[in-house]
Amino acid sequence: MTGPENNDRINPSVALRVGAKVTEMLRIAAWCLQSDFTKRPSISVVVNVLEGLMEVDNHLDFCFTNPPVPGTTPVVDSNRDANDNATVLLPQVLSGPR
Repeated sequence: MTGPENNDRINPSVALRVGAKVTEMLRIAAWCLQSDFTKRPSISVVVNVLEGLMEVDNHLDFCFTNPPVPGTTPVVDSNRDANDNATVLLPQVLSGPR
């Protein structure tokens, strides 16, 4: 039983389990992408969550912007086009200290 004709016969209980797993993976990803780096989990915590030993933090802000880092000024290339909307990503913003 393979082929495109079987795509319409998805078991609803399997679909619910897969949907729950996808939702959990998205919550883990959101937790890892917190704009406040102090709220991001360490890799060992992520592994524990994936192994079912811990739960994802329930206080996620779902704000994935790059806040300005106090005391830093991004270097802007004067040769860049004025219409270039690329964000300058500072190393401190990409990860931040743990």
